[in-house]
Amino acid sequence: MQCLCLNALLVLSAVGLSSCKIAHTQPTHDMPQPSVAVIEVPLLNPDDKPSIEHAFDGAPILPLHPLDESEAGKAEPATVQFGISSEALWVYVKAEDNYLHNDAQAFNQLVYRHGDTIELFLDVHNTDEYLEIHFSPSGQRLQLRWTEAIRKRLIVEKSDHKECLVWQKDLVEDYSWVQGNLWNLLIKVPLSTIELDRKQATALRASVCRYNYDNEGAFTLYSTTYQTDPDFHRHSDWLRLTIPARNP
Repeated sequence: MQCLCLNALLVLSAVGLSSCKIAHTQPTHDMPQPSVAVIEVPLLNPDDKPSIEHAFDGAPILPLHPLDESEAGKAEPATVQFGISSEALWVYVKAEDNYLHNDAQAFNQLVYRHGDTIELFLDVHNTDEYLEIHFSPSGQRLQLRWTEAIRKRLIVEKSDHKECLVWQKDLVEDYSWVQGNLWNLLIKVPLSTIELDRKQATALRASVCRYNYDNEGAFTLYSTTYQTDPDFHRHSDWLRLTIPARNP
């Protein structure tokens, strides 16, 4: 059984399967992955929290599912919504967490090894590249840019991920705030980052995943997509985001 994040080698060596609550039984369903209409939102001000809630009022609310179905009854809920403005794709995640912690201290550390983490997987428009970005509650990020060919080569070579790291700090922006036991995460992905000009309607593949740690260091994996075997990188499992052309 693989807990596949950066790649199987990294995750298995990082924490071991004993710490990972994941898919001990295969799901009994074969769910088609949904097409999600991305709504227009205004240019958001992260300091104005009520306006953020209002901006996403009409956006579909998508749940993150625990990959281990036996965890569903006691899972801490999380949802994601998508919006788009004239300059950015916006991703708004809410995750309940009664033991929110992550002790990552530096940019491009392996954030998911250090505690609670939200991951965004997102295609770069009209290319075979995609982004994998990890977010901690304290604002640390891990940023990678992959192709499927590179990822498979690294697994075969038993190489690490370093050639895929992205050191550009303005690749995305992220804003976290906590209300009680609710972690709110707003992600701004500039359209230039995903090479999207919005001259015409289009679609992108995306997935949002989560590492939810407990106070004993074990974690449960969540994803916006149902998976018959856990592999966050499998594009066929990702959401299909339908994006309107820019308003004149």
